[in-house]
Amino acid sequence: MSRDGFGVEGLLTSAKYRNILDYVVIPYTLDGPFPDKDFLFQQDLSPVQTAKIVEKLLNMRGVCCLMWVAKG
Repeated sequence: MSRDGFGVEGLLTSAKYRNILDYVVIPYTLDGPFPDKDFLFQQDLSPVQTAKIVEKLLNMRGVCCLMWVAKG
């Protein structure tokens, strides 16, 4: 954490992204607003977000994804 807020130390890799999803995003979502898994998780087609380890985690945890094409 810095004066600019929360962030990732260094570059965001697929392993870091997977850990953020596994230890922060998914537990928060399931313990909070969507305990019945009735939600869609939206992400773009970034290589970090489409990596096999991320896809495997989302499938294993039963998270439905809506893939969104990023505008660059």
